[in-house]
Amino acid sequence: DPANTNEKVGGSFDFISPDGVTHIGINGQTPYTRAQLEAIDPLDSATHLTVSGVTGGILTITGYTYNATTGEGTVHYTYELTTERTHADPPVGTPADNNENIVLDFAVTLQDLDGDTVTHPDGIQITIVDDIPEITSTSTNLGSIEVDETGLTDTTPRVANEANFIQDATGTDTVF
Repeated sequence: DPANTNEKVGGSFDFISPDGVTHIGINGQTPYTRAQLEAIDPLDSATHLTVSGVTGGILTITGYTYNATTGEGTVHYTYELTTERTHADPPVGTPADNNENIVLDFAVTLQDLDGDTVTHPDGIQITIVDDIPEITSTSTNLGSIEVDETGLTDTTPRVANEANFIQDATGTDTVF
């Protein structure tokens, strides 16, 4: 919705790191230390971590859990669309309602306590859905319009290529 610049979604990603967590980096920016991540209180937005380098929106880390016994952890995040995004026009020959969504991929890098590092190129993936226009009747006088062509019997073209527009006539493609 172009008029609404406050569109927000939330999500999470899971990880397994048996050797613990030194830091987690997102979007190629300065990584967050384990201490920074553990200090996040999901109910206190003042403790949330904002990822820098994000264009057109705000990516925020809103929660972190890690179980040292199992090595399993989860990072929670929100993405808020703050500016209108330009979507590509639908490819020629596709219906006008063919949404051209924008997919944002944010790489996630994790480093464990013994220095092993892994990067997932699209660890956080946000899809911005293209909203398309709608036509809505605002008058109660307008109903659906139906065209009845069953009475058309004249299939003789009066001008070149008119056969393309006559009921039940064989059409041809015209290249311009």
